[in-house]
Amino acid sequence: MNALDFLPGPNGALACRYWPGDAQRAPVLLLPPLHEEMNRSRPQLRRIGEHLQARGHSVLLGDLSGTGDSAGEFGEASLERWRADVEALFDYLQTDHPAAPVTVALRGGALLVPARCRHWIAAFPLASGAQQIRLWLRQRLYMGRFQGEDIDSAALLAQWREHGIEVAGYALSPALLTELERAQLRVGDTAAGHVIEWQQPQPSASFAKDIARGALRWRALSGPAFWQTPETAVIDGLPEAIAAWMPA
Repeated sequence: MNALDFLPGPNGALACRYWPGDAQRAPVLLLPPLHEEMNRSRPQLRRIGEHLQARGHSVLLGDLSGTGDSAGEFGEASLERWRADVEALFDYLQTDHPAAPVTVALRGGALLVPARCRHWIAAFPLASGAQQIRLWLRQRLYMGRFQGEDIDSAALLAQWREHGIEVAGYALSPALLTELERAQLRVGDTAAGHVIEWQQPQPSASFAKDIARGALRWRALSGPAFWQTPETAVIDGLPEAIAAWMPA
């Protein structure tokens, strides 16, 4: 596959960026944040891909169906469809590399880490779909109040559940809400899980128990919140922090 290409996915063509590396080293499936955070994170994702390639790893970054340049509309999106996209991308990496792929996920992308993945790294992750729901509701409420709209969180959630809502130009369906209410970052005893949290003096409550029992490795990292800043921003140390947890 070329550096920029489209791969056939279960829900239509997936626009992908590929950084080729050493076929004998563990390849990386890079999962972006969801929604508008994905667009703001493009420079950071590129930095991660380039840095891991320089360390010898092949890296595959795909726009999920209904996002970026991939087929479909965001209003058709669901966690089930996105997870099917991720499984297909995981399969592509396994085809050309003898080593098992490592998944590196940013923000809400951590909710899509494949269950079969044995080594994953989540940077500034949302630990549950409930966190993603609250984030989108806050964004929608802020925009509504700025425009003089009289609505509260409970009413907006009820509207989303019945008809769907629009946030920053993206249609969020009732089906997506239902899936998010059940979604969790999957922490298992058979996988090597690694979490990088943002500006935390100690692990957040979402991860503290799993870290204490040895199911997760943890560190914190400071820097600009590149996924939400209106100007282009990156955390320079993030690619190196991710690379430090890659298998040899």
